[in-house]
Amino acid sequence: MICCLNGKFIDEKEAKISVLDNGFMFGDAFFDTMRTYHGVILELEKHLERIAKSAKILHLKLPCTTKELESWIKKTSRINKLDQARLRVTISRGAHGFNFLTCKNSTMAITCEPYIKDEKVAKNGVSAFTMNFQRPWPEIKSTNLMPMIQAYYALHGKKSYEGILIDDLGNVTEGSSTNIFIVKNGEIFTPKDKLLAGITRNRVIELAKKMKLKMHIKNFKKSALYKADEIFLTNRPREIIPVIKVDGKKIGTGKVGPYTKIMIKAYIEFIAEYTVLACKRTFC
Repeated sequence: MICCLNGKFIDEKEAKISVLDNGFMFGDAFFDTMRTYHGVILELEKHLERIAKSAKILHLKLPCTTKELESWIKKTSRINKLDQARLRVTISRGAHGFNFLTCKNSTMAITCEPYIKDEKVAKNGVSAFTMNFQRPWPEIKSTNLMPMIQAYYALHGKKSYEGILIDDLGNVTEGSSTNIFIVKNGEIFTPKDKLLAGITRNRVIELAKKMKLKMHIKNFKKSALYKADEIFLTNRPREIIPVIKVDGKKIGTGKVGPYTKIMIKAYIEFIAEYTVLACKRTFC
């Protein structure tokens, strides 16, 4: 893989950062993950906006302009020649060790790896389990993911696909790496607070409203999961993931429900339309 490190394009084996980098020493870094289809980066403009917002919140100066970052991301995708890929931009405060207030030069790495969606997941659905956990700063995609890593160990032990996070008030917030939606009596609900409002989540909300489906952005309790007719998750690379079982309890009929299928179809159509339009703009 050819990666981009602070604007330089080099083989991943040659890419090196300082042992004093704040991302390595303190988890003082954030990232953003993107998806390409036929070489087109889906909603790149939305990701650039989120990167700029995250940097501002964290008082972290980017090592380049937004235009330069856009160019670096596109070149990283193009140079790796992958039809379907997952791109990741990781930005740390830089290398100044314990004296982090003096960090002047941030570190930016852009990586590009092949990604093929598991079609069986969308067709058959997955199981999930709930876990009492609340991320300290859910609005930021921090690289400090130790709690999420422990969640994945738990997932492996429970043979589940995803962990659904429950906050200290008993509200459902999100998945360990996804956003969550439930369907009840033909209406769709997604949590409002204490979550990372993912770009795919936002797109699904827009698509549902466009189709005149009843969409509600409001908090709900853990018990609502068990009573739901359908549940699905969203994630940029993995798209829309049906959940047919939570904590060992069957959701609805125990099969992928009609509203989930509607949203999967609508999202796939959105990707196809976006990709075609992007290709026309760039003559690809």
